Amino acid sequence: MKITRVSTRRQFNFAAELFLEYMDELSADPGTKHLPVQKIEKDISHLATDFAPPKGVVWLAIQAGEVAGCVGMKTFRNRKCEMKRLYVRKRFRRAHIGKMLALACIQNARTNGYELVRLATTPSMTSAISLTRQNAHVYWYESPPHRVIAHIEVPCQNRN
Repeated sequence: MKITRVSTRRQFNFAAELFLEYMDELSADPGTKHLPVQKIEKDISHLATDFAPPKGVVWLAIQAGEVAGCVGMKTFRNRKCEMKRLYVRKRFRRAHIGKMLALACIQNARTNGYELVRLATTPSMTSAISLTRQNAHVYWYESPPHRVIAHIEVPCQNRN
């Protein structure tokens, strides 16, 4: 298993492909079918700018020569960043790849002086919630039309 920071056009194309798979999977899930697809489409169309240094980064997980998953991170505001589009292909799930991608994102945020990593998810994305729940603040709220969203904030600064 190798976590690689995206830097080439080919790698950005792999990330875009995974973002599309993520969107397709969300569209098929009744718990997430109301999520705004246009936001994912915007992330894909701005992948090489919004998710490139210094504003952001994308990582790919490579397992046995295949692209297994991805996660993006981009500046949210001030010293906060967002973890975006954490996705692992079905055949690679249960191998802790999502956890490794999330940890890469959190470690990068710490290294770059961010105060916290923020992500939004829905109750049906139990793996995303369990990955970040330890040492995180979880805020649940309802957002029309009839969906519940969790905002998860993971502090990045060392606590004294």
